[in-house]
Amino acid sequence: MIQAKLNPYYSKILNIMEYYSLICVAITMYAGMYYTTGQHYSYMDNNNELKWFFLLVIVLPNLIFLIFWLYHMRIDLLRVVHRKNKPRLFKIAAFGQYDYDEFFEKHMQDKSTFQKRRDSSVTFRQQQDSNFEIIDNSLQKK
Repeated sequence: MIQAKLNPYYSKILNIMEYYSLICVAITMYAGMYYTTGQHYSYMDNNNELKWFFLLVIVLPNLIFLIFWLYHMRIDLLRVVHRKNKPRLFKIAAFGQYDYDEFFEKHMQDKSTFQKRRDSSVTFRQQQDSNFEIIDNSLQKK
C-alpha cells in the first residue's frame, strides 16, 4: 500500500490510524458484500450463524478502531486544554487518569513531530542552499 510506505502524516500515530482505517474499510466492504448479497443467493438461507459472523466481522473492527481513535483524540484534546492552562477543565477531561504536571512531562515535553519534521526540512534546504552562491544576481553551483 502506498500509504504504508510513504507515511504522509506528520505524526506516527496519525499514520497508524490511517492504516487501521484503511484495513477497516476493506474488511467492511468485503464482509458487507457477502452479507448483503447473501440475501439473493442460497448460502445465507436459513444460516443465522453465517449472518451473525459477517455482522460481527463488520462491526468489531470498526468498534475497535473507534475506541482507538477516541483514545488518541482524547490525548490531543487534553493537550489543547493543557496549552490553554485550564487545570480544572483538564482534571475533568482526564477523568483523573493524569495529573496536570505528569501529563506535561509525558505528552508535551518533547518537540512535536511536526516541529521536528519542519526543522529537518529547513536544515535540508539550508544544506542545499550552501552548495550554491549568488554571483551577479544569479545562483551558481560552488
